[in-house]
Amino acid sequence: MMNRLVRPLAFGCALAALLTLTGCASGGIVPGTNRRILQNMAREYYDIAQAYADLKKYDKALEFYTLAARNREFRKTSEYQIARMNAMSSKWEAAEKSYRTLLKEDPKSTDIAASLAYVLAQGGKLDEAEELYRTLTRDNPYNETLMGNYIRVLVAAQKTAEAQAELARFTELFPTSTVLTALTTLAAPSPPAADATEAPATE
Repeated sequence: MMNRLVRPLAFGCALAALLTLTGCASGGIVPGTNRRILQNMAREYYDIAQAYADLKKYDKALEFYTLAARNREFRKTSEYQIARMNAMSSKWEAAEKSYRTLLKEDPKSTDIAASLAYVLAQGGKLDEAEELYRTLTRDNPYNETLMGNYIRVLVAAQKTAEAQAELARFTELFPTSTVLTALTTLAAPSPPAADATEAPATE
């Protein structure tokens, strides 16, 4: 894997052609050469970014995904990865901005919308996250992950009754879910606070 990180970015005469706008041969630039050089450089940047991401070095991965995104053929894939790296680095505002941009370009993408809902919740924007998860679970009623996250957001927003209603539906749809016990505990009503005026128990 580290070989991918140290692979040189030099392209010899081809890179010289890009910088000087003259070909290696005296006949000038071969049509399409610059485009191929730029595409090869973008692929190198993308591969390096992937290697850093695998190593959980998200800031370095972000740097190289950004470079790769300058190339039209790698732009969409790199922009998605940029949003993901921001989320993995807990850069919630940057991730939100990236996912909103991606969602405008692909408004029917459940994956992008779900990612946006997640970063909204992590960034403390519970009302927006709740609204988006409500829409997502309505449109994808058999998606266990979406429904589980919706319940978590409702609990975080202290909407216990709604969380329990969703939990009942979750239990019916996914009775063998591995997260059912955790969700049940999470959504359980908090015990009433003890009366401060009540006398302490005696032996």
